[in-house]
Amino acid sequence: MSETMTRKEKANRLDKLRKHWHRASRQERLEFLRELGTLSDSPNLSAGNFMPRDRKQEPIADGRYLLPSAVSRIEAILRNRKIGPSELVTEIGFPEETMAMTKALVRGRSLRLMMISALANWLHDQEATAHARQPDD
Repeated sequence: MSETMTRKEKANRLDKLRKHWHRASRQERLEFLRELGTLSDSPNLSAGNFMPRDRKQEPIADGRYLLPSAVSRIEAILRNRKIGPSELVTEIGFPEETMAMTKALVRGRSLRLMMISALANWLHDQEATAHARQPDD
């Protein structure tokens, strides 16, 4: 009887990473992403694609969901430039996704990973431009 039963397959390393990722706190996830960003400059790593180019800043998303700090930064730029989500999605190359962006900013809904990556680049560029315009004290 025991010969016909199959043994439970051992979890591979990726399964173990997923399991621990889901158990990790938000702070532990952010710390891990920061560390991962400092270890690799490869554009092919998907986790690296969600890290801002300036590694001193935190990631803008946890998976497909924008972090509250990122939403605040994005909303500040939109207010300063006097534009809305429709202009934002056009600038990042997703003009058909205005409603998705609005819901992500207002209601915390998820975004496509490609949009998050483009949004991270846009946010970095906007903040770098705003910083360059400020006179040194």
